[in-house]
Formats: sequence, C-alpha cells, structure tokens
Amino acid sequence: MSIQKTDTHRIKKTRADRTFDFCNVLIMLFLIIIMAYPLYFIVIASLSDPYKVINGKVYLWPVDFTLDSYINVFRENSIWKGYCNTIKYAFKEKRPDSYPLGGGANGDDPRSYLLNALGFLGTYTGDKGYNIALREGEIVIPGGDPVYKEYLTIMKQLYDDGIINPSLFSMEKTAIDAMIAEDKTGAIPIYPYLATPEVEKFSQWESGNPLTSEWNSTPQWLAASRLIVGGCVVTADAQEVETIMRWLDFFYSDMGGLYMRNGPASNSEDCMGLTKGFAIREDGSSVYLDVEDKTYESNLVRNYQQMMGFFNVFGNRSNAVGEPETTQLNIMQKLYGAPIAETTYDMSNGDQNYRYSCLQHMTPYEVDKFPYIIYFDEETNTIVSDLASVIQPFIETETAKFITGIRDINEFDTYLSELKALDFETYLNYYRNAWSA
Repeated sequence: MSIQKTDTHRIKKTRADRTFDFCNVLIMLFLIIIMAYPLYFIVIASLSDPYKVINGKVYLWPVDFTLDSYINVFRENSIWKGYCNTIKYAFKEKRPDSYPLGGGANGDDPRSYLLNALGFLGTYTGDKGYNIALREGEIVIPGGDPVYKEYLTIMKQLYDDGIINPSLFSMEKTAIDAMIAEDKTGAIPIYPYLATPEVEKFSQWESGNPLTSEWNSTPQWLAASRLIVGGCVVTADAQEVETIMRWLDFFYSDMGGLYMRNGPASNSEDCMGLTKGFAIREDGSSVYLDVEDKTYESNLVRNYQQMMGFFNVFGNRSNAVGEPETTQLNIMQKLYGAPIAETTYDMSNGDQNYRYSCLQHMTPYEVDKFPYIIYFDEETNTIVSDLASVIQPFIETETAKFITGIRDINEFDTYLSELKALDFETYLNYYRNAWSA
C-alpha cells in the first residue's frame, strides 16, 4: 500500500516579508480601484438623474434612480437597425444556404420595407418602385425620385452579399413559402402562418418595427385603408341603378363589412344552412364553428372556401364606421348578442398571433394620410392608363437591371433622363393635381 507523503515543514515569513506582502496588496487594491471606478461610475451615472450627474452629485451610488437612459437608447431605431443588419449577416454566416431577407418579386416582395426606411410611405404593392407614395408629405413615385439611387445601391449590396435570393425576380410563390417552412430565411414580408401554419412554427416569428435611415429619421408605417373601392363594376346599361347602389352601400356598413369577411353569427337566420357562422366565447373572443368542428382545417381555409367572392375587394374593411375605437370583434360581439368586451387575442391562432404582434410593433407608427382613393374623369383616366402602361414596365425592368448588376448604378442620372422622356412628370402631376383638388 502506498501513502502519499506530506511535507509538514513550512518556511516562516520574516517581518520584512509580511510588510512587503501588505504593501503589495494595498498597491494592487489601489490600482484595481482607479481602473474599475470609471467603469462603475458609468453604470451609476446611467441610473441617475442626468442633472445630478452634471452637477457633480453622483459619487458612489445612483442618485434619483431612473431607467430613462436605457429606455431612450432602445427607442432609437438606428440601434435596432444596426442590430438587425448585424443579425442578417450573422444569419448568413451561420447558414450559408439561407437568405436572411426573404421573399421575391413574384410574391411577398420585401422591397417595400427598404423603401419605407428611406422615407417612401406607400402600400405593400409599392415595392416595385412604380406606384405612388408619400415622401415628406408630397406625392412621389419612388422610381423617379433621386433618393431611389440610394435604395438601388443598398439592394445591389444585399444582392451581391447573398442577403437576398439571386432568384429574387424569378422565384415563384411556392418556392418562397418552401424556404420559409425550411427556416432558410430570417425576415419575411408576409403573415408567417400562411407559410408555416403549425403553432410551434409561426409563434417563433415577431413583427419588426418600421426602419429608419440616413435619408429618413422618422419611423412610420402606412395605416391600412378602411374603405376599398374599385372592386366592382356596374354597367351603364343597368336598369335598377338605385337598387344596385343600395346593395353595394350595405357592404360599407358595419354589418356588411363584417359579413363580407366573417359571415353571419351562428345564431342568425342569415346562415341559411350555408355556413355554421361564428360564435363568441365566454372570454369575449370569436370562433368559427365550422373550424372548431374540423369542417375546415383553419380560419384561412374556411375564409377562402366561404368568403373569398368578396374578400378584400371592396367595402368597409376595418372598425365601425365613424367609431374607430369599436373594433370588428366588438361588432361581432354585438351581432352575436354578447357583452362588448376588450379585444382579446388567441395566440394559437395564426392570424390573431400576427395581428397582435403588429399591434405592438407597427400600430404605434401608423400614418393614415395617404391618397388611397383618387378619382380621374374618363378622359384623364385613359391618358393616365396609357402613360402607366409604358412607365411602370420601364421602372420595373431597369430596377431589376440595377440590382442584379446588368446596369451600372453610375447610369442612374441617365435612367432619370430616359424616364423623363416617357412623360414621367406629366404622369406624376396627374396624381398630384387629383390629390390636391
């Protein structure tokens, strides 16, 4: 058996040794304090009233404790913008086969978010650069604006770095959805549940805040139009015009707008055996009975099967007419005969999950001063349509060339001259004059 030997002999320190050790410790502590205190002061100053810091009242601990400094930092969109860009490139480095900014020109186009960051306030259909938008309160068409060059430069960089798909202009919707489902994209311009209907999948997504940039310091997002027009046509030969218009007017009422998108309540005779309708739960939330009993696999499938004849075509698409604080859910509660309750969200429902996220991140920045509805007389409408048939394809084609590198960005001024030769200013002024009229 072996036993490890222990040396019991110890060298006894002299008085000089102990003095040296004591002085050494004091010097080290002093050095630690003078190096650590500035860092400590930054922390306690950030937690103190700024005026106390300026007046030299903060020394060892926070004075008039506050978190305002941190709140203001995280309110600054440039912080999140930089963080977002860092994540995109880190995402690409980690997943070389991915494209952090998802979507494509043929469906779920991501470009409207970048245009928005440069100050172009337009609808989601404005992502191709040829539809009207607002910038600094004035009607513009992004593709003919000088700032569009900055947008093209950014897009070209993202294209070259593989942050967006090289098939941006040719990829079909099914391929886009497949990439989302396979977790090969990090940011998407679409309702997540449409591509990933599983709760555990769509619940991983969160709405982003509106972006800002060097050319736009104000985060803003366009509020959806509450009314939709132009989705139906009445022939000039109609015999009962007044009756037809009264019927159309119904869809701009609270009930008509609701019926067009949700259908009738389950306890209403209006179901007529064609639908099981909606019901209101005890907590005030709504449920489609033919989804609850598995007749349809989801709300989306149910709406496509039953409602899409009118869905998002025309009519009232938002809250109660004249009462914006009264939501569609409140109207459903009223028609069902249930108590009016605050809007609740079922986070296991893809659509409601998405809308709640937008409510938190997008709604605070919504702007509703946008010319959704512009009227032209018959002659002007013909002229505008003819100009659009030339100008819109030109902007779309040349934009693709700039982004993919087929055309050099240094030719942007030449491009603007070519656009001007197509009567672009005349085309734009028709919209400006109609809006100001």
